[in-house]
Amino acid sequence: MTKIYQILFDDKGVYGVAESTENSDLFILPNEGVIEDWEPLRLKITEGEFADYLANDLGVRLCSENLKNLLQKHATHYDKIQWLPVEVEKDEEIRIYSILHFPKSPDILNHNNSIYAGDFVVKPVFLKEAISRNNVFSYLKAGNLKLFISEPVKLAIEDERCTGMEISRAPVK
Repeated sequence: MTKIYQILFDDKGVYGVAESTENSDLFILPNEGVIEDWEPLRLKITEGEFADYLANDLGVRLCSENLKNLLQKHATHYDKIQWLPVEVEKDEEIRIYSILHFPKSPDILNHNNSIYAGDFVVKPVFLKEAISRNNVFSYLKAGNLKLFISEPVKLAIEDERCTGMEISRAPVK
């Protein structure tokens, strides 16, 4: 049986929250499509430590270079991924992070078993046949935070001791 996991931010650790340094309007990435004219953002951590999966006030999947490389290595050609560079500063140290964006999400939801509120998916249930080709993915209209991985990716993350995340099992039928 295919095992799928969701990555969530670790809210119990010592990890910081990256905050926008510019007074900008509401930040929204499109649900789909390649982002063409990206200007790298600059964020700042005022309290806490750097993490591989870094919580932030933009509401995006913010990955360290280490986590980015790991996810990129395990992604299949069915996983449509775009990386958007971001600089994160803490106490004058700057590290390069990337926002994980999915320009095209696969059709992987079991619509009969998933729970909806209107068009919003409250609890996704994945089709095991559909997700067998994907290792790093989300689904259409999932927002900018939902991130799902296959078991091999989960094991690689654990082997690398990536920080700033909790991993929980996602339902598959």
